[in-house]
Amino acid sequence: MTTKSQLLRRGPQCAKCGLHIGNGAATECGHCRNPQPLSFRELLRMGRLVRDHWHGVGGLPGLIRHPSYRPAFTVTESPHLASGSDREYIAEIRKGNAERGELADLYDRSQGQRQVQRRAVRL
Repeated sequence: MTTKSQLLRRGPQCAKCGLHIGNGAATECGHCRNPQPLSFRELLRMGRLVRDHWHGVGGLPGLIRHPSYRPAFTVTESPHLASGSDREYIAEIRKGNAERGELADLYDRSQGQRQVQRRAVRL
């Protein structure tokens, strides 16, 4: 029987560090793309993105410091979206996907800064 963790290890991985990052558009995790520690401004931005796109317990500290939780963010649009939706709705969906992708990258950098081998999953 295949466990969830075995399935996750088989999926798409970062091209540099080899950690699982999901099947979203990215080929590298946020930490490998930009290994610099988060600046205060980026931390504030991450806090705003967490309020907008993550609905877990504990806010930003809970997301960053949780010992085992790994967030999953939808960063790709559905293929059926373009067929019958209006432009404003599509633009809103794309903006949300871009923000969730940015949040995933910031999460990856925060985990890399803490020397934790866990990255966000991009769907």
